[in-house]
Amino acid sequence: MVVCSSCFLPVREAWSEGTGDPCVALPVQAELWLLLLLAAVVFVLLAATAFEVLWAPLAVVDAHTLEGEGLLVTVQGPVCHLPKLLVNYIRSEVSYDFHGTGFSWLDSKKTTGKVKSLRRCKLQLPLQPEQPPYTCATSKGFLRVNSGYKKMLLQFWILLCLLLLVPTVLVVASLSKNGPWHVLVTEGYFVLPLVVCAALLHPVVAWLLRRQRTPLQEACREYLSELSSFSLATIPAAEDQDHPRNQGLSMHALQHFWEHFKRFVLERNMHFVVANIVEPLTEKRQTSFVSLLQGKPVSYFVSHSWATPFQHFVQCLQRHTAFTGALEPTYWICSFANNQWDIAKEIGTDVLDSAFAKVLQSGVQGVVMVLDQQVQPFTRVWCLFELFLSSKRALQVVFATDCGILGDELCDSVGVALELGRRISCLQVERCQASSELDKQRIFAHIRGELGSLERMDGKIKDMVRDMLRRNLQHARTSTATLRQQLEQ
Repeated sequence: MVVCSSCFLPVREAWSEGTGDPCVALPVQAELWLLLLLAAVVFVLLAATAFEVLWAPLAVVDAHTLEGEGLLVTVQGPVCHLPKLLVNYIRSEVSYDFHGTGFSWLDSKKTTGKVKSLRRCKLQLPLQPEQPPYTCATSKGFLRVNSGYKKMLLQFWILLCLLLLVPTVLVVASLSKNGPWHVLVTEGYFVLPLVVCAALLHPVVAWLLRRQRTPLQEACREYLSELSSFSLATIPAAEDQDHPRNQGLSMHALQHFWEHFKRFVLERNMHFVVANIVEPLTEKRQTSFVSLLQGKPVSYFVSHSWATPFQHFVQCLQRHTAFTGALEPTYWICSFANNQWDIAKEIGTDVLDSAFAKVLQSGVQGVVMVLDQQVQPFTRVWCLFELFLSSKRALQVVFATDCGILGDELCDSVGVALELGRRISCLQVERCQASSELDKQRIFAHIRGELGSLERMDGKIKDMVRDMLRRNLQHARTSTATLRQQLEQ
């Protein structure tokens, strides 16, 4: 073996071309240093790729809780493109933190238990200590590894070094008749600058990986692009465009919204729609959704529970549109008309200063209360306050179901009518709920100031509903009798 005369391996002199030759940094033979360079490039490329794949956040495409079984999550990210066995191994070794999902019981908190890999892009998180008993769903946020990945990366880099760099060093040492330690140090001359380059490129690569859109994010981008194609500048704005009475949403716009996003919404409710669609659409302008379309004068005020499935909500308003016979009725819907980025301003410091009260006192044609099978609006304080204010203003109130309008001869929604009857028979306003305890107490104080007690409010609501239920049940009896006669013929 040929070695240099002074084989002390100083950092800047690691190569000898023969006995007695002075040590130099790189070999003279091009094929040797090209072989070392190629090995260094492949090593750094694979090592950096492994780091970026593990470090890159996994975007949440869809996540929903399973009763008693934790959280089922569909994700997208670089790790999802690896072989299934490797994906399963990674998820068995690392743990994840969740961020930006909108779940207070999950975001930025240490999760308990390992995730279970179901498929490359689907995993299941065990039941968490603070997980609520009701169903939660989201299509935003991301997962990031918080432990286990450093050990895995170190193991991979050592394996890569043993399988790639060491054999290359031995081959070059054999071909050049140089000592392996000389060649190894020379290989380091190639590796170190490439590592520095990879480190400098990391912020750019990480930024590019974060820019990958989920299907819902892409749908939001397409929706905004469609809106920008409309020439809103040609629509004259009202002098008081920002007043709630001019924040109406047309049935056509609501239907278009539903058709565009229904593959993501499915059976989910208004909480999901606002958090995952309305807020992302309005985030840049920090305004209400209706402001994106330039709102119209309100025809009808909509009272509803956010827990009602959004598909059912749209169907109920479609039924109401058909009931009115209007070509293009407009609706004031709090989730679309209120600025979700400044709810405190929309609520105000007094219930009569709220956007809800301002619309009801602005001369709208009527009020539509959307009912589901559980008649959930009658469990919400705001909905009952809206009924109270509607009664005070002598506004026509109708109850919309997916079968039609209660009390209308074309509506035979007996199930909803019976549930509504059961609900109001034991109605107690003081037991109803609100998202904000402060709002609840303000509404109670206003009702007591107007009526003297909450019990009187109970009676007013019962009187309002009774007549409509009688008419609905009479139509149901007539329809049932007609059907019985047809069957007996």
